[in-house]
Amino acid sequence: MIVFENRLPGSKRQMSIRIGVYKPNIFLFIFNNSSNFLKAKTHLASIHLLHRKDRVAFATCFTEIVETSPESESYVMLGEAYMSIQEPDLAIEAYQKAFNLRPHDTHLAGKLGRAYVKSHQYNKAIAFYQQALCTENHTGLKLNLAELYLKLKQFKNAQMTLEEHEDGSHGSHVDFLDIDGLQLRTKQLLLLARVHEKAGNTSLSLQTLKAARDNQDIVQKRISVGQSGNLYDQYKTLSNCVDIVLLKLFNISYDQNVSEDILETKSKKVGGGSNYLKLQQSQIIRSSLQGISQLLNTGLSDESLDICIKICLLMAQYWSHLKNNAEALACLEECLKYTPNDIEILTSLARLYIQMDFMDSCREICLRILQIDNSNEAASVIMADLSFRKMDLENATYHFSQLLLVQPCYWTALARLVEVMRRSGTLLDVVPFLKRSKEATVAPDQMPGLQYCNGLYEWYTGNPNGALRHFNAARKDTEWGQQAIFNMIEICINPDGDIPKSNDLLEGNENMDSNNSRLIALKTADRLLKELHPRSIGLDNEALNHQLMHNFLRLASKEKYQVEQALQDFIELSAREENQDAVGPILGMATALVMLKQTHRAKNNLKRLAKVAWKFEEAEYLERSWLLLADIYINSNKWDMSESLIARILEYNKSSAKAYELSGYIAEKSQQYRDAAKRYENAWNYCGRSKPHIGYKLAYNHMKTRCFANAIEICQQVLKLHPDYTVIRKDIFEKCRNNLRS
Repeated sequence: MIVFENRLPGSKRQMSIRIGVYKPNIFLFIFNNSSNFLKAKTHLASIHLLHRKDRVAFATCFTEIVETSPESESYVMLGEAYMSIQEPDLAIEAYQKAFNLRPHDTHLAGKLGRAYVKSHQYNKAIAFYQQALCTENHTGLKLNLAELYLKLKQFKNAQMTLEEHEDGSHGSHVDFLDIDGLQLRTKQLLLLARVHEKAGNTSLSLQTLKAARDNQDIVQKRISVGQSGNLYDQYKTLSNCVDIVLLKLFNISYDQNVSEDILETKSKKVGGGSNYLKLQQSQIIRSSLQGISQLLNTGLSDESLDICIKICLLMAQYWSHLKNNAEALACLEECLKYTPNDIEILTSLARLYIQMDFMDSCREICLRILQIDNSNEAASVIMADLSFRKMDLENATYHFSQLLLVQPCYWTALARLVEVMRRSGTLLDVVPFLKRSKEATVAPDQMPGLQYCNGLYEWYTGNPNGALRHFNAARKDTEWGQQAIFNMIEICINPDGDIPKSNDLLEGNENMDSNNSRLIALKTADRLLKELHPRSIGLDNEALNHQLMHNFLRLASKEKYQVEQALQDFIELSAREENQDAVGPILGMATALVMLKQTHRAKNNLKRLAKVAWKFEEAEYLERSWLLLADIYINSNKWDMSESLIARILEYNKSSAKAYELSGYIAEKSQQYRDAAKRYENAWNYCGRSKPHIGYKLAYNHMKTRCFANAIEICQQVLKLHPDYTVIRKDIFEKCRNNLRS
């Protein structure tokens, strides 16, 4: 089909596209001087790109537009076309020609600058922005230049660019009557806050955010004042419309002095009385007032609302990082004034309430979220998490299980279920859920969330090598990668979860080369630590955990100089105001002091944690602290104090193999061999039978209680899994076998 028409109706054109009539045998001839030439060419270009996937023909359409009409608008269209097909170099040429025709167009200058950045010509982009700003002191261009400096990590230049305008150089000043200028200033302050944050200056960043919030308050007031007159005019118009509609309903002329008698008479003709008229009137007025209410409720534009919410959320994040939960709470509550039913903000508020231990308030927020969205997964997880934090493990298990039955690939719930079942001592019960999740995925090996959960299970069941493989598969993921790397470092530093001893330090003539596998593990941990990129702000204390991990790695070297350096860092971290309640620095100090044979100082530091309330965020560090203190008490023959700490550990983690091992040791030293055997048996099972020395102790206590068959069975288990552990054969296995024969 060949079309020689000067105009092709839009409906026919769209129909031809819908039925697929855009093959190469279709030609569209429209004269160049036609008013529809531009529209036809752009439409043909979209056909080439979207349907025929022909990028060359797509660009040719815009080249022909430029040849027909070599104006700046045509060059801009050509530049945008090149940008859309990832040809920034060609786009630069087109934008440059357009800019030569309109050298004072700051919007066009921004397009050209972004094209330079897109093509990685950063120096040219900087030079162009600086030259453009010499002629046009436009805030938008300054923002683009500052963003480029930020991208290049030239924080000082970015700060100078933004603060130059803020300080009022070149005669610039804040015009409180210019709404557009005020909104640009808000964006400028937000960008400046990002620059300060990336440069590591949290206090200045927070101060700048406050200035942005104050500036945005002015924007809101200006918009409200500007709209009040318009709202009044629209109200008058709507009121007049109501009167006119009411009167036309009864075919009478518009007169504000119409008597009720006339309305009564007219209403009877349509079969109703004054009540009918009032009913019609109320319906129309109600709809009109709804329209006015909508106008009143839209006092702020969507963009202005988004900026307000963004500022408040950023400030909440900063305050939370600074451990000022009250200020963070105030910021989130201010967000809810703008969007009271925003699920994301409500979820953040619920999580903050958890951090503040306001469990009832958190539950109320979750119920509010579920009223808005009864299938909201985040709220359901938090509700289950509340049960977990209250150590209502049975209820938490039920909630997480129900979530996973509906959605087996909900990795957050699965990871939590692994943790809950570990602490309830029923870790083996999570295996069916892991299998079900694996069966529900097409490529389970490529699912970072599933790999992370499998890694947790392997780690908790005493298989550190298997855990490393799974965590390694998840370490590149944006959601699970950071925590997977942290776990990998923990495993490399202390794969067996051993308690530090006073004889751990290497002697002067020793070095790590004597244990090649240990050296490789520490080098791997150091490499993984360099992969971590903790955010300077965040709700998970990433920066603190990174510093702690760096110093625990120093301790793992067992070199005296490194241990002393780590001790100084732990002391400094503990002294900071924002870390007053942090457990990690105190554990680090105590560990270093034990290794340096300053056990008394270590005990005094650990006593500060003996009565600390259990928190999930600090659970691992608390457990390790209590274990270390219990071990110190055992070595001092203070078994009662040690038993109370062990009981507390098992209250919060019924799968703690190390706690059962210490408890078994106390019972063994008290010559309560049956109790010792029971406790060692728990330790043996919960460590996944991966530690032969625990199997040895279990078999020994069975032998002491003359349970020779049980002792032989344990010996066989140990030798099957650890055939090189021959000491158990000589000391226990052969003796028990001889006793059975005699």
